[in-house]
Amino acid sequence: MEKSNRTRLAWWLAAAVVAAFVFACIYLPVSRQRIEADLTEARYNLRSMSLALYEFETAYGAFPNADTAKQVI
Repeated sequence: MEKSNRTRLAWWLAAAVVAAFVFACIYLPVSRQRIEADLTEARYNLRSMSLALYEFETAYGAFPNADTAKQVI
């Protein structure tokens, strides 16, 4: 018994939906972990820059300006 084109299309569509669902179940947790890792790194970098600015202000009595950045580079 041969399946009609509609039945074949329905099976292909169902298979595509299941494949997309499986892909999403695997990819989304990994992507969430990556996002959390990026946010943690950004917080750490911001904290480091803030601490460096605080230490500079403590040592020199003022925050660095554009001329200071040119001297460092």
